[in-house]
Amino acid sequence: MDERLSKALAAGEYSVTLSTQKTAARYKLEDDLQYATGGGVFKITKELISFVVALKSLGKKESVLLDRSDNPVTIDVDSFCDVILEQYHQAHFAYLTTIEKIRKSRTVAAVVANA
Repeated sequence: MDERLSKALAAGEYSVTLSTQKTAARYKLEDDLQYATGGGVFKITKELISFVVALKSLGKKESVLLDRSDNPVTIDVDSFCDVILEQYHQAHFAYLTTIEKIRKSRTVAAVVANA
């Protein structure tokens, strides 16, 4: 096989593997941003965090939120706020760490090993 063809195939394989591993890391982030409590499942977003922080700043101790399926769920504002903030932080930090490892990898085997 021609050396140029071998390099082109290796570059293509690397690119596909890199893209696949980044997508897998993104799906893991989405999974890590799910929080189940009180019979409901919430997707932790910046908007949810902002709303719960606003409730907390107003002195609300308990509130009713709609989960991702639009089911009403009663929450304890203080503990809910603490949990979702921590989970959001940890999920994004783990995502950043994974993406940085993938970016530094220069071979297909290294990309797969670091993902």
